[in-house]
Amino acid sequence: MPNLTDENFAGNTSGVAMEFKLMGLEMITKTKEANYKRGLRQRIAIFAHYLGMKQIALESHSIVPQFSRGLPKNLLEISQVVNNLEGKVTNRQLISLLPFVEDPDAELEALEEEKKKNMEDMPMFNKDNTKPEDEVEDEESGVLGEEESQSDLPADGQGRKAGRPVR
Repeated sequence: MPNLTDENFAGNTSGVAMEFKLMGLEMITKTKEANYKRGLRQRIAIFAHYLGMKQIALESHSIVPQFSRGLPKNLLEISQVVNNLEGKVTNRQLISLLPFVEDPDAELEALEEEKKKNMEDMPMFNKDNTKPEDEVEDEESGVLGEEESQSDLPADGQGRKAGRPVR
């Protein structure tokens, strides 16, 4: 069990250093969690048997106790790991690494729906994409009249005004 009042324990330590300091506590927690799960499964089985006597069907194996730790996670480090693993493992596995995502399958479905919606909303991917009314009129009549476009060009025809250097 770590000494939580130690001067070396406090301060600005990295997530990995903190995990090593808390490793003893984590091992004790895992042992207690395993014992608690076993007792909880027994209680669920007794409760399911009682409900079975009352003609209410309940499978005790369908209830799975799930525990989560209250230790803070370094989200920056996790995001870097996810970015480094992109293309090497499935997207479902990458999403399951994120501690704030409870259901990776639902998150993948939501991500696909969002991508579809964004594709539909983008005008360049819209098959009915047409030019706006004012651009069509400008192209038909020309942005500049024929007289204006010829009179603005100098005699050399390169579009430079006299006295200005070419950059």
